[in-house]
Amino acid sequence: MKKPHILRVQKDLSIPWFEQIKKEVLFPGENEPQTYYTIKSPDYVTALAQTKESKFIILKQYRPAIEDY
Repeated sequence: MKKPHILRVQKDLSIPWFEQIKKEVLFPGENEPQTYYTIKSPDYVTALAQTKESKFIILKQYRPAIEDY
């Protein structure tokens, strides 16, 4: 099976927290490319804190992307 051919990769530099990458992909047997978007995020850390009493510390934080906590 032949792999799709990526015609062009374009980065959107207007977003400070991650890179949005646009890829135009030409699949075998097709004449028109299709556009796909991916996100490349910087390295990050997730921590789960536990007290001496074996309780976990949970932070409730508003997330604008989903408009909820």
